Amino acid sequence: MRKKILFVVIILLVVNPKFVYAGRGCCSHHGGQNYCGSDGYWYCNDGSKSPTCRCSGGSSSNSNNSFSYQKKEIYGCTDKNAYNYNPSATTNDGSCIQKIYGCTNKEAFNYNEKANVDNHSCIDKVYGCIDISAINYNKQANTKDGSCLYQEKRTEKKKIKYKTKKKYSFFRKEGKVIQKGKNGKKEITYQITRNESKEVVEKKKLSEKILVKPTPKIVSTKSRKK
Repeated sequence: MRKKILFVVIILLVVNPKFVYAGRGCCSHHGGQNYCGSDGYWYCNDGSKSPTCRCSGGSSSNSNNSFSYQKKEIYGCTDKNAYNYNPSATTNDGSCIQKIYGCTNKEAFNYNEKANVDNHSCIDKVYGCIDISAINYNKQANTKDGSCLYQEKRTEKKKIKYKTKKKYSFFRKEGKVIQKGKNGKKEITYQITRNESKEVVEKKKLSEKILVKPTPKIVSTKSRKK
């Protein structure tokens, strides 16, 4: 009985070879078989065409012992100019993304977070002081590093403390005040250097000017020694 069944199967295969089209190896590395094309070749699930596996020429019915194949839709972006173009897609699903050219390197000075296609325009970061009003402005720098220094001139007025002098007097008591002392006044100009946090990092005296000379205090003494 088994021999008769085997014989019948062999006869069917010889008489109608359409049953052997699209053999086991067809599209095995391309996601499997998808549909039979009108050109008589198998088309795979990734959109590629099998160069060797033939089928029944795109038949859509089971008449005449031919197989029925239904083409599977592959959804994706079908716009070749889009960033996410899918060459395997057969139906556009509205997912296309427009190409935006720019620098895509996050470490670059001109990184563009909206760009999805690098156009080789990236510029390296150069750290330094980028404030043109600072004394250490670096025209080569493009990225601030908090190193800017600023200078200003400031004038301060300070008193000049009077000195006490002794003057010999035969008639006056020791320590008698002959002349009261009076403080003087001077004006000092400084150059102040501050950092970006407004902290003073240097204070340099530029000039000093006496506005009022001090008057010394004079007291009597019995001693002739100076």
